[in-house]
Amino acid sequence: KIKREDIENCLNKIYETKNYNKAYSEVIQTEDGPKIVFNISKQVVISKINFRGNEIVKDDTIKKCLIEYTKQSHQNYILRDGFENILKIYRSMGYSLAHIESVNVDKKTGILSFKINEGKITNIRYDGNIKTKDYILRREFPLNVGDVFNIDKASKGIINIKSTGLFDYAFLNVRYENNQPVIILRVKEKSSDLVRLGFHADNEHGLVSTIEARDGNFRGAWEDLGIVMRYGYRDRFARIEYTVNRIFHSYFTFNIKGYYKSRDIFTYETPATAERWDAIEAGKYREIKYGGNIILGSHMQRFGDVTIGLRWERHKIEPLSGFGYSPTRYMFASFKLQSIIDTEDKFSFPTSGLLVQLSFESATKSLNSQVGFGKIETVYENYITFITHHTLRSRVTFGFADNTLPIAEQFSLGGLNSFIGLREDYGRGRQLFLVNFEYRFGFPFKIIFDTYLKLRYDFGTISLIPEELKFSNFHHGVGIELALDTPIGPASIAAGKSFFIQRGLPNSPLSLGPILFYFSIGPRL
Repeated sequence: KIKREDIENCLNKIYETKNYNKAYSEVIQTEDGPKIVFNISKQVVISKINFRGNEIVKDDTIKKCLIEYTKQSHQNYILRDGFENILKIYRSMGYSLAHIESVNVDKKTGILSFKINEGKITNIRYDGNIKTKDYILRREFPLNVGDVFNIDKASKGIINIKSTGLFDYAFLNVRYENNQPVIILRVKEKSSDLVRLGFHADNEHGLVSTIEARDGNFRGAWEDLGIVMRYGYRDRFARIEYTVNRIFHSYFTFNIKGYYKSRDIFTYETPATAERWDAIEAGKYREIKYGGNIILGSHMQRFGDVTIGLRWERHKIEPLSGFGYSPTRYMFASFKLQSIIDTEDKFSFPTSGLLVQLSFESATKSLNSQVGFGKIETVYENYITFITHHTLRSRVTFGFADNTLPIAEQFSLGGLNSFIGLREDYGRGRQLFLVNFEYRFGFPFKIIFDTYLKLRYDFGTISLIPEELKFSNFHHGVGIELALDTPIGPASIAAGKSFFIQRGLPNSPLSLGPILFYFSIGPRL
């Protein structure tokens, strides 16, 4: 008597030979009694492998994945391993939609044929961009119809779309039509219309109010059209500007603006004794500028944000009181080249990163300018947090211009954000050298908002002629500041004192200036 287990063992031994792809048994009743019949189907031996559809991966690379399977019996699980090896190559290159289709084995000839579908995009559709033109999304997405889908490029495209700032979110769907992938880019637009009210207040300017109206997606083409107006008892400002964030398919930006600005500036005289000096208001004038400029720029990996600009302005120095200035008016036109590298981690109260700013500007009569000058300015700023809550800031500013630089374009020294212990615009000149050191301690607790204590030491000088730019003329300033990071901008109160060393006197005594108190709230003017 044959047992069931004996039949199963026999079938298993047949399968283990790997020469058969089908084997089963059945019991048949005959005149001589029941008989056990084994039905077996021998594997087809693969004699040749043909494939098509590959454009990204070379034939030889695919053949290497399958060469070990020729002259072997066709078995599905073995072929799956070979096909998986092929797909691993595609996935390692980012072609995540590649797959194998149309697999066929000719039982007579033993020829294995299959097609590789690499995932070529047949269509790209856009969903959710009500105002934004399709070409803005298409320009930021690096894949086009006819390209093989690549997950790395697709991810970069989604990042590019999000970085425009036009959308709350952006994501990608893949849908298959006729076994070919269709890409659907889904976005949710932000409101691009903005009206913003703001203010700045400090001890020098009093209260300055600002109103801004802007369309950040003008014409649905990721262009910016805005108008800004500012008014305070010393400050009057209006500007209208238009910005193209990308010119066609390039990474160049274009900005054109027209503006009017007026600022009242004090001049000072500095009576001094062997031990004391002071800054007394000597006069007041109004500096008026109006005109426009055109700027073309792009981001370059080595040089940061590089811009080339043309500026046309009319200047007027209008007397208000006292002395220390010369009334004048003129028109000038200049060319400016500037590079900015900014890796600071935050706009307010950074803890790491650096800022490097280099600029050269020249006004010439060839541009129909009534004055001519050359001007160079360099700024280097660095933040280092060596222990949690403890940050060091160092900043070096150097400016140099020729003797024809007019007063309205001169460098300025003094004020809380420039030189602590000096009044704003305490000195104006054509040469500037300034070094700022700051230690900042971030409180581990909040006084309503994030709170910081700063200790400052500044030193530098400003002059009208290069011969005066020497160490013996350097001012020194020390100060302390308490600052809060509020929703409307930094707010701070500070006190500072400036001094200089009188080199010509015995023992080089210090000449001390008055203690100055500062307060400021809101974004910088």
